[in-house]
Amino acid sequence: MDDDTIVLRVLRRSMEDNYDVETAESGQRALEILRSSEPISCVVSDMRMPAMDGIELVQTIAIEWPEVPCIILTGNQDEESERRAINESNVFRLMNKPSPRIEIIEAIESALQHRREKRLPPSSNSPFTVSA
Repeated sequence: MDDDTIVLRVLRRSMEDNYDVETAESGQRALEILRSSEPISCVVSDMRMPAMDGIELVQTIAIEWPEVPCIILTGNQDEESERRAINESNVFRLMNKPSPRIEIIEAIESALQHRREKRLPPSSNSPFTVSA
């Protein structure tokens, strides 16, 4: 999830060889996708968003889909927001934006492995899906 359509396109193109990717330009749209599509295995979200920020999104995800790990990308070095993201929400990893493609893939793989190790139920029988 990101409100910048260019970032969404870049993330989609760089991730779709490895994952099935759904994108959303708002927190509300991300929740609509989560509620209506194939189950999502990992969420990657920008922290700073209008209306619903990434922290609010992952807090909702933690309640409705506690098995879904969330990765937040931030271009801001606001320590209070970062502390809030880690302490008050279901953030698996907080990463600087922009991050190299390989680092995002490593974070996603780590989140998916963590999910498997905790023996959380798979979202579906299909390949993992990542929402950016």
